[in-house]
Amino acid sequence: MGQKQKLPRVEGVQVLWSTGHYDGICTGVAEHKDKKYFFRLLGGIYSNRKLRAYEMVPLSEEEFATLNASQQLFRDNIGLHCDYLPYGDFLVQQGPQKNFVDQETITQTYAKMRDISKDLLNRLEYDDPAVGYFVGGTYRLSPNHLVS
Repeated sequence: MGQKQKLPRVEGVQVLWSTGHYDGICTGVAEHKDKKYFFRLLGGIYSNRKLRAYEMVPLSEEEFATLNASQQLFRDNIGLHCDYLPYGDFLVQQGPQKNFVDQETITQTYAKMRDISKDLLNRLEYDDPAVGYFVGGTYRLSPNHLVS
């Protein structure tokens, strides 16, 4: 088995939304120079305790549309807290989680999201080759943290 080729570092990547979390963002969708990418957490030489590195997998327009449709269900039923805007070195949540979302709504929403994007996410998370990586902080701010 050959060694994995070192990926080039990419600057100026904008995280659009996150799809998976474990003590911070692990997977999601990003944009760079008008192209959309799925990103997944990298380890080893790319990451440390304060910063996380993510490898970038290019998305076709159809793949992006599928992931966006799945995320739109999340936005509509659960909230905007996994969509981000840039703010210096931080990511700012576009909005809050909806108040009083009942467990049935959450369960149904996740089931519908899986129906839309499960096969695509499984392939993107584990199989598709990456074309580069970017480094981002683990910090997330809600709009409530911004003071003018």
